[in-house]
Amino acid sequence: MKIRTNFVTNSSSYSSAEIKIDNPVLLEILKKYEEKGAFDGTILEYDRIGVNAKEEREREFWGCYPWTDDEEELKEREEELAEVLKGYEDKDVALFYYNDESAEVDYSPENIEDVIGCLLRMLDYENGFLGSVSPLFEDFKSEVLNRAEEINENYEDVIWKARNNSFGESAPAEGEQIEWEYRFKK
Repeated sequence: MKIRTNFVTNSSSYSSAEIKIDNPVLLEILKKYEEKGAFDGTILEYDRIGVNAKEEREREFWGCYPWTDDEEELKEREEELAEVLKGYEDKDVALFYYNDESAEVDYSPENIEDVIGCLLRMLDYENGFLGSVSPLFEDFKSEVLNRAEEINENYEDVIWKARNNSFGESAPAEGEQIEWEYRFKK
């Protein structure tokens, strides 16, 4: 599942985020509410549900480079890609988010119990920005919170990285945190 982020709020805003959450319980809940239409036209691109996160990350990686037939350059890119793909198994995950330009994520979980709160914070922002909050979306949030203990017991892998690279008026103040990262592997 990939969150749509096809807007730029300010040309000097440049922030990136990569979030991967592998949790079968959370995946089940997200699919359930996707089928009900809780996210329709607001935050989620439904055609991304079920897409293999590793393949999606690989497409993003190759999309950053112009075509070349230079064998040495291609070998270097393949080595870099191998590093990028570490930790991405060939299976569906509950959420895979990658934005290298205008991510509105300037936080990360501090522990596994905090992942749900950070996820809902991100989804709340996206939903509020792109449309009004639907009753189904509120039902989704309630179910996630009601099943928090079960979700927390079933994380298999979490990668949460964010960085604020903004400049000009949007630049972080001196000494302000600019990078956030949390990793969990069962």
